[in-house]
Amino acid sequence: MVAVQPTRQTVANAKLVPAAFIGGGIAAVVNLLIFFILPPVLGAAPIMVQMGPPGPDTPFAELPAFAVVAASLIPAFMAAGLLWLLGRFTARPFSTFRIIAVVGLLLSFGPLFTAPMPTGAVISLGLMHVVAAVAIVYTLDQRARA
Repeated sequence: MVAVQPTRQTVANAKLVPAAFIGGGIAAVVNLLIFFILPPVLGAAPIMVQMGPPGPDTPFAELPAFAVVAASLIPAFMAAGLLWLLGRFTARPFSTFRIIAVVGLLLSFGPLFTAPMPTGAVISLGLMHVVAAVAIVYTLDQRARA
């Protein structure tokens, strides 16, 4: 019987930044569509979120569109940095990256269910989290391979 060694996955470091821009851009565009279309349909327009640490005295404010864009682009570059680190220190960076991404996505739902928000806002924000995760992870996975 022959033991099969797993092939080493290689990250193309030069492709990480462009891939992060593309994945974050796709996430931002789709999330802006969700932001402007879904909450009115679900009766949660505008989306109100707590500005500051959660608590009974923390004021609510309308979520601005630029925050949706920032919340799509910033994680894309953080994910690219994580993938770069995994590429330096692990034999299977893409497999490890996907596992960490799924755990991160699941953890990102925590504040959605603990903050006092209308159900429509929770659904809209939850969908935006999923869109960002899928767009960013898929793009980095496909475009940053050597």
